[in-house]
Amino acid sequence: MKALLDAHTLLWFLAGSKKLSEVALKCIQDRQNTFYVSPAVLWEISTRIRFVPEARKKLAGGEAQRNHRNHRPKVPPRPSGARET
Repeated sequence: MKALLDAHTLLWFLAGSKKLSEVALKCIQDRQNTFYVSPAVLWEISTRIRFVPEARKKLAGGEAQRNHRNHRPKVPPRPSGARET
């Protein structure tokens, strides 16, 4: 499966947040699936960090550490024939 991750899903996954459902977590961790992140998502995250003080605190470790599920994000290696974008 190929899918595009939105900002919340990406942040919840990286932070180990309980807001991400078990189904979504398993889907993201499945190495047979491919996920993409839009440049707009990166812009959205950077904008929130710059202009929303509580977002900075959450991303710096506050919420992420409290909700961590004792797992590290498993990012599959790039397939051998994949192009850089």
